[in-house]
Amino acid sequence: MGTKQWQSFRWLVIGSHSSSPQDRCAVTLLLDIPLEEEHPDELLGIFEKDFYEVGWGFVPNLAFFIDGPVVERALVLVLHSPDKPEKMEGDVEIAFWLDDEDVAYLEEEIEAHTTLTKFLRLRLPEIVERIDCNDLVLCVCNPHHSIIQRPECVPKEINVHFPKGDVHTYRDVDGGHMRYTLVADEWLVL
Repeated sequence: MGTKQWQSFRWLVIGSHSSSPQDRCAVTLLLDIPLEEEHPDELLGIFEKDFYEVGWGFVPNLAFFIDGPVVERALVLVLHSPDKPEKMEGDVEIAFWLDDEDVAYLEEEIEAHTTLTKFLRLRLPEIVERIDCNDLVLCVCNPHHSIIQRPECVPKEINVHFPKGDVHTYRDVDGGHMRYTLVADEWLVL
């Protein structure tokens, strides 16, 4: 896809709540992005050098810093920001790398961008329905240290963890149990 087409598609996805056919197509694309439950190793890209998958899953024994306190079980949603995301007040630019294997009606590979809050508004409710633990982790690199509002669809008794800075993932064995660690500059509870 050429640069000119890409730019219009990029801003179309990020764009306003228009009812034009093009904007409706962008929302349809956001709803069509595969978002499947994954094993923690695949979800967190433990064995991948270049990791661009998105998904969600339940992660046991999760710490937010090396040697930090451990959350027994958390629902983790993994998304990605582009290499050089636009700085946005109160939001984070996220990207999806898609092809016809991901979304059947695509004829070629695309990189689609939107905002984290728009994506969460459309897709988080279907994930929150499955939550049966006390912690939800929004795992997305946030290099500009933006702070988003707590998603309205998440029940108040659920802790929503959100990073400032890039997120790095690790896995090790601690006392005979697998332990996963997410490291960022800071973790906030929204």
